[in-house]
Formats: sequence, structure tokens, C-alpha cells
Amino acid sequence: MSYIVALLLGVSYPFLLNIKLAQGMYGLSVTFWFFGFILGAAVYIGLPAFFVYKVNLAQNDVSFGVMDGLSLVSLFKALTLCGLLYMHLAYIGIWKASKNSSFGIKVLVRYCSISLLLLPIIGLFPGQTSLILEYLVFGFGAYKSKSIVEFIFKKTWPSKR
Repeated sequence: MSYIVALLLGVSYPFLLNIKLAQGMYGLSVTFWFFGFILGAAVYIGLPAFFVYKVNLAQNDVSFGVMDGLSLVSLFKALTLCGLLYMHLAYIGIWKASKNSSFGIKVLVRYCSISLLLLPIIGLFPGQTSLILEYLVFGFGAYKSKSIVEFIFKKTWPSKR
């Protein structure tokens, strides 16, 4: 499941770069504090924590036996990939929103929030939840998104003028 999510996120990545958040159109303070800090913590930390909490509650449930350990790890990887993509888009929005700020604010915001961009390193640790193959699938989807969309919808890509 995590590979399918990685491919879908990779294919949608070029389109997601055109949303208002990734373009920095909300302003620096709203993008940094609301989208980067509050929603970023909710998506990247809160969602997997809520998932782990629900899994611990469901362990005593008889109907929960349908999901085995591998599908739980795959679901956790899929949630982590979605969180990482959101944090990446928020960081791009913060970077672009700070372009009209003063030099001190620009340095503070851009280089102190670099940790948002470094979050994917967490997924590179070896072990059961390593995301190395998912990153490769995501990269393939992002690289081939134009040909994948053309293949699925049997339409030609609109040319930029």
C-alpha cells in the first residue's frame, strides 16, 4: 500500500507545486506559523500518533485480526509519506513567502526552518519502517508524472507558452 501511495504522491507532486501554499501566497506569518508549525505538527506528528493510539485500542478487538503486522507498517509508512510531502510543500511556501522580507527575517525563517526539509532523513534509518524504496517510487512518479497522466487519460499534455 505504501508503494501505491508513494507513486500517487509522486505523480501529483508537480501539480501540488502550483497550490497557494507552495507558492507562498498566504504571507510569511500565516505560512510559517499556521501551515508550517501548527498544521505541520498535526499532520506529521499528530496523525501517526493518533494512528498508533487507535492500533493500541484495537489490539483487544477480535475483528482487528484481519490486519497483520506488514499491513500496519505499510499503513504507517503511507501516513508518514503524506506527512513528509505536506511538510515539504509547507517549507517551499515558507521559502517563497519570505522573499520580500528583510535580510534578518529571511535568514531566520529560511535557515532556521531547514529542519522541515530535513524530516525525510527520519525515513532513511534502516529497519522495518525504512522509506528508501518508497522514496525511489515517489521520485519515479514525480519524474514520469507527465507520461503517466498521458497514459491514464489518453490526452496530450498542454504545452506552456
